[in-house]
Amino acid sequence: MKILSRASTDTLARLGLTANKGINPPNVEGLYFVRPHLLDAGNVPGDEPGRRFPDVELRLSAQRNPDFSIVFTGSNFVSKSDTSMATVIAGQGNDFTVYAKLKATDGDAYAIFGIVISGTRIGETLRDLRIGVINIDDRHGGGRFIRQGQGRVGYDADDVTARER
Repeated sequence: MKILSRASTDTLARLGLTANKGINPPNVEGLYFVRPHLLDAGNVPGDEPGRRFPDVELRLSAQRNPDFSIVFTGSNFVSKSDTSMATVIAGQGNDFTVYAKLKATDGDAYAIFGIVISGTRIGETLRDLRIGVINIDDRHGGGRFIRQGQGRVGYDADDVTARER
């Protein structure tokens, strides 16, 4: 299942996001909090590396490696409540990458975003966690979101994202 276009993943790669490849990702199910969540790089005018974003809540569940499926829900990736429309996981050994497409709403406006979460699972923690966010369809955004094609890569500043449950 293709979640993001090559242009979207290339944009995030140019911003420094490394996607882990492979067909045997580690189990990453759980609830995680990314705090403090800082900007590493972006192509949005005015973005400054180190800018702090609201803490992110990330819930990954129902991981099935035979078909690479995983359920992604969270908050503060784009809006107060983020639920994926489509999600897959890739990786090998302890390294993983989750690709998700979600609909973000603000009143009657909405936009479709791609989310890429990449890192390494060590014990009950995620390390080197990077979160890429890119607007992939802003036709109904009404100017309330970053523009289509714009993206950001953030990270967990303390480099340890512990599983809460």
